[in-house]
Amino acid sequence: MAHNSVAELTRATSPSVLDRARALRETFRSRIPETDRICRLPDETVADLEAGGFFKLLTPRRYGGLQMPLYDYMDVIVELGRADVSVAWTVNLINTNAWMVGWIFPEFLQDKVFNSPNSRGSCVLNPQRCIVRDAPGGKLVEYGIWRFNSGIYHAGWDIVTIPLTDDSGNVVDTGLALVPISDVKILDDWDTIGVRGSGSSTVELHNVFIPTDHIVPLSHGAGGSTVHPYEDELYHLPFHAATIILELPMLGGCEAALDIFMSKVHGRPILHSRYPDSAKAPCTHLALGEATAKIDAAKLLAKSTFTYIHDKVHNRSPFVPEDFLRMRRDAGLTSMLAWQGVDLLAEAAGASMMSSSHPLNRIWRDVRTGSLHAAQHPSSVFEAYGRGLCGLEP
Repeated sequence: MAHNSVAELTRATSPSVLDRARALRETFRSRIPETDRICRLPDETVADLEAGGFFKLLTPRRYGGLQMPLYDYMDVIVELGRADVSVAWTVNLINTNAWMVGWIFPEFLQDKVFNSPNSRGSCVLNPQRCIVRDAPGGKLVEYGIWRFNSGIYHAGWDIVTIPLTDDSGNVVDTGLALVPISDVKILDDWDTIGVRGSGSSTVELHNVFIPTDHIVPLSHGAGGSTVHPYEDELYHLPFHAATIILELPMLGGCEAALDIFMSKVHGRPILHSRYPDSAKAPCTHLALGEATAKIDAAKLLAKSTFTYIHDKVHNRSPFVPEDFLRMRRDAGLTSMLAWQGVDLLAEAAGASMMSSSHPLNRIWRDVRTGSLHAAQHPSSVFEAYGRGLCGLEP
């Protein structure tokens, strides 16, 4: 039987979720000063997001989630980012955690997480240091420290990575370890110039026992979920899809930057020039043309990547190593284009943009901060793709 493109299978729930995100835009914008002050989302914002179902966008449908395809999910996260990149970043990472639980963890752990009073989770993949030893029935983390746990202040669970070794002590895989938030110490050290409200603080574990059945080797997810039936396509996407997911809040920041720029362009003089109205200056027109082209290209690349990977899963076409390198490459290009677009708008806005109270200044800092995430740093991912094309180990 022929399969239709999944682009034709948009969920009926998506428009209402998107409408709720639009309706909350000004509310979230009004809370930006408080969000930046406390370096996490205010309780009122978390309550609004919970009530609107925004933490369940990628939760399996059988647990009351929306299980949205990523090309629809993108629209919601971009809209939240248009209100506040920190809100979008937090919602995005909490949903990515839910996707990972549904993607790779066994059913009894999914039951445990998604039926718990607080099913929200954080996730971090690279420990700064992790000392682990075998213990009866599992692993004992004697000491571990992981940076950048976005959304940790609102989470009931955390996924941390631990090294998995063979009998000789050689690291052979990475384990995704699910731990309750009560086992985690939050160091409260998130204080940055951008995406301040994501609350991406460092966490520590001290002498925490993790049962074997709460640890899943990351390699087990290479071929997609072994828990969900194949028809649950969202959970059969490759792990590398997460790299392009990371870009979505910045794309919302691009929309916000354009909103702010256009709200101020008419009647603003360009000092030391012949233009008392920047809306009539050719340099403004050129900047707008180039900036919007880059922003639109970034959005189109992200959307097309999501459609591509959903279609491959829908048609049961296997992924090859070049697909994974391409996803990372395209994530890097999306990041670069988004930052370049916002930076062009900031430059065209003039020196007044450098005031810390100027709304475009915050967006500029947010998008730049998000673009520095190591998973999609352009230099690294471009090199890896090029090495792969040349037949070298990425």
